[in-house]
Amino acid sequence: MKRGLSLFFLVAAVGAAVFFLVRSGSRRGFEKSLSATLVGLERAGTAVEIYTVDWGFSPKVHDVDVLAALLKEAYGREIPLQDGWGGRLLYQQGPGGREYTLLSFGPDRKRETPDDIRFQNGLLIVNPTAHEGYDRITP
Repeated sequence: MKRGLSLFFLVAAVGAAVFFLVRSGSRRGFEKSLSATLVGLERAGTAVEIYTVDWGFSPKVHDVDVLAALLKEAYGREIPLQDGWGGRLLYQQGPGGREYTLLSFGPDRKRETPDDIRFQNGLLIVNPTAHEGYDRITP
């Protein structure tokens, strides 16, 4: 009976260790994806800011591919087309001509959910409650 009980605890301990290792690895993967998204949005947003200051209006395009080509031609700057989770970034010019939004739909890849990340008119906008660990990441 003691041997069966010991085996049970051994299997339970190994199972718990595997669970925490997998969870820890997925947490690091999430933080890596979040960090890549923040850095990419800031890089793209900074390029759009420079363009807006130089031209007096934000880029008049409706596609991140066209935006990337425009900024590469104008400034030689590469900007990311995807976020850290592999989702396509979205670019929109605002109604006033100077406003703009660069958007990542976050890990759920759904628009208008709490995990969306924006670079909007010079500001990086993140919902920290939707991104546990955000406070440990600096772009």
